[in-house]
Amino acid sequence: MEQWPILVLSGFGAGFLAGAIGLGAIVLVPLLVFVAGLPIHAAAGASIANTFAAAVSALVAHRRRRRVHVRIGLIAAAGALVGGGTGGLASALVSGQMLTAFYLTVVLVALALVAPVEQAAEPTEPPCGGIVALSIGLTVGLIGGMIGVGGGFIQVPLLVRAARMRMHEAVGTSLFIALFGTAAGFSGKLVTGQVPFPEALIVLAGGMTGGQLGARLSGRFNARVLRGAFALVLLLIAARVAADLFGWPPKAS
Repeated sequence: MEQWPILVLSGFGAGFLAGAIGLGAIVLVPLLVFVAGLPIHAAAGASIANTFAAAVSALVAHRRRRRVHVRIGLIAAAGALVGGGTGGLASALVSGQMLTAFYLTVVLVALALVAPVEQAAEPTEPPCGGIVALSIGLTVGLIGGMIGVGGGFIQVPLLVRAARMRMHEAVGTSLFIALFGTAAGFSGKLVTGQVPFPEALIVLAGGMTGGQLGARLSGRFNARVLRGAFALVLLLIAARVAADLFGWPPKAS
């Protein structure tokens, strides 16, 4: 398999970003499609397997540093299980172009949600009820199951805005929720034959290592730096996916 170095490095990079800023798989899918040359459905299948493994790896480090809100995470995870399984099954019914268009749409929504919000100076109990947490999990699980990501790119901004979490806690809690959503989404893709196992295992090897490293370095950045990095990555991804979707630059005839 000639592209194995690309697969390992892609997994490592996505795992690192997931551990550091809660955003990794949304970078991995474009890398697997545009660099490694995998079809969009296969890339999403390999990505969701890597996302689960990277989340497990990074979550250990975040939990040690008390950056995980377990109560909200468990409620949201219940919704993520339902949404992830539904999205994973539904993704087999749509075309590659439709899946790419959906991918671009949710990236743009996430980019809009990244704008700064007023944060408490000291850690407080987030005033987030069960319905809000459940809705976040259900929505993010459905999106993640469809496009093969953990959903951190939209889940982190939602946890900051709707659950009033601080940025570091939102990253850790998002990874906790992602465990459940990606497990369900992976199951849905597995039973519909969308997981390329050789490629997924190679990507996963890099992802687990990157997740640990990213989580350890996350605490060294302040919330403004994390938010800026988050927005920049989303903007670059949106531009690249839009260019591919709309056929720019045009191919020479």
